Amino acid sequence: MVGDIFECEVEAVYSKKVGTWFKIHSAIRKTPGSLVQIEIFLCRYIPGMTQDRLRQIIDKYGLDTLQAIRNDPNAFDFAGFLPENSEELRKVLNEIAAYEEIIILLQKNGTDCRFAYALYQKYNVTTPWILQSNPYVPYIAGIYDFRTADRLYLKQGHAPGGLKRCRIAILAMLRAEMDEHGSLFVHRDTVKEKLLAFLRVDQLQFTDEILEKSISGLKEQRAIDIETSLGGRDIYLHKSYMEERTTAEHIARVWLGEKEAVVSPDDIYEHLAQCGCFLDPKQEQAVLTALRACLISSDEDGNEGESKNLSRNNEFTLTIFP
Repeated sequence: MVGDIFECEVEAVYSKKVGTWFKIHSAIRKTPGSLVQIEIFLCRYIPGMTQDRLRQIIDKYGLDTLQAIRNDPNAFDFAGFLPENSEELRKVLNEIAAYEEIIILLQKNGTDCRFAYALYQKYNVTTPWILQSNPYVPYIAGIYDFRTADRLYLKQGHAPGGLKRCRIAILAMLRAEMDEHGSLFVHRDTVKEKLLAFLRVDQLQFTDEILEKSISGLKEQRAIDIETSLGGRDIYLHKSYMEERTTAEHIARVWLGEKEAVVSPDDIYEHLAQCGCFLDPKQEQAVLTALRACLISSDEDGNEGESKNLSRNNEFTLTIFP
């Protein structure tokens, strides 16, 4: 709120454009800046707060009112405060403190603060810990992009050549290859080259051992698949690999599947009975013949198979509708 007091750690920075300014490295909310603002805060977040209770609390704790309830969940009991109301207020205070910590952490690392709300909605009070320990988690969840995650990771002093960064960089590179170039896979021999281009660096900070461990680990986690049937090692994102296999199976069924579509006579009789239709023996045979017709062309151009199907369909039509 306007007028709130913060304890800040700042650095004086000089700029030719704007002169001396202060860069904030950390900030902690101390308490709202006035008794009026404390009263507004308590009335907003505590159901059933009466003026009488409010005056008793303010008279006892003054500007330390909010700090008192943070430190002691029973601090307001003397005013007839219900335990559940005290707990609700402490929860709100902790949430506000966590949200502010997210914003400050993003600002310190040059990241757009508009991500703060989405992060808080997803991870709540654990957000600061996630951003500090593994900022790639929100990238995997789709909250921000790889560049943002990588910047947060590196600015907080994490190892640029570590296993964690290498694994995520490989996944992000594979996604970029698919989204930007339509490539479903990357050859194992070109992974280094692709990572150099993706990370926009002149020298890769991952050793060969780290690269191999990362690829093996991603495969074990089923984040990627490695296709070796053609003699190479083609690396796919797991989802892309499964989609390609499904497509290949569909194609195989079309080109190499059974020549006839088999329909059971019992199935046809059951369907006709449900529809209230009855056919004489010749009509029944015509229906069976049409439904069991050859669906695959017998020559490369499909002429013979097409003509046979047309002939059977004509026979069927003439029999049903003489």
